[in-house]
Amino acid sequence: MKKLKHTRGPWKVAYQDKNIVVMPEKANKKGTGNQYCECAGGNHDNNARLISCAPEMLEALIFMIKHNQDLCEDCRIDAVKLIEKATGMKIEEVI
Repeated sequence: MKKLKHTRGPWKVAYQDKNIVVMPEKANKKGTGNQYCECAGGNHDNNARLISCAPEMLEALIFMIKHNQDLCEDCRIDAVKLIEKATGMKIEEVI
């Protein structure tokens, strides 16, 4: 298994200078730095919440594939595709 290259979660949604940003939950005291993305547009709150959950959702998918052989085949195929898309690696490298 290769080491995943994303910053581990949990991440949070924060507000900086009228902007919505996604950053690690343990950001520095000023809440600045370590910002991953700034969300704008009509759905910025919803987009920021979804992005902030990405690391935990990826970990849940990996756990499901590693430990649960009872997934239906379509669910397993979809989960593998999402893991590969999120990591940029083949499932064999992740698991």
